[in-house]
Amino acid sequence: MLKDIAKSVWANAYAPYSKFKVGVAIKSIDGSVFSGVNVENAAYPEGTCAEAAAIAAMCAAGQREIVEVYVIAD
Repeated sequence: MLKDIAKSVWANAYAPYSKFKVGVAIKSIDGSVFSGVNVENAAYPEGTCAEAAAIAAMCAAGQREIVEVYVIAD
């Protein structure tokens, strides 16, 4: 399940400078799944990494513990 989610969001990564797309899916202790992708901007190499995006979404939802992670990259 996490593999499929990570693969599907990977396609939405925005990496016009490095061309290195990353997608991630994480599962929290209650079974909720969160995903994220890397995002680059004109201040490259500054940007947002996929893992941080997924963890931020998890924290925003009130979860604090990760039990499983799946990362896919070019």
